[in-house]
Amino acid sequence: MKPMQNKKNIPKLNPAQAKDWATKFKVLSNESRLTIFQLLTAGPLNATELLNNIAISQTLLSHHLKSLKAAGLIEGHKKGHFINYKLTAKNNSFLRDKTLSLDCCKIK
Repeated sequence: MKPMQNKKNIPKLNPAQAKDWATKFKVLSNESRLTIFQLLTAGPLNATELLNNIAISQTLLSHHLKSLKAAGLIEGHKKGHFINYKLTAKNNSFLRDKTLSLDCCKIK
């Protein structure tokens, strides 16, 4: 049997990209983490500001922030006694046009 030809020039993810984006989607599949990601689209927020906008404990927030950072979706920068969290530079397109840009395609 012949392999199917790619007549439409459909971009393909290499295995590393597929694994990376599967991880990101898995992280964002949690309602609390998705809410945190959405809150950060408004701009940088520290843990106290996030807790004022989401009904979870500080311990659980810390766990979710760690997961989002490990997936490369957010980053934290120390400012005084606080850490401000924001979307990573790679996700800035999401801030501009609400499009999540993958290596192969865009989700709007």
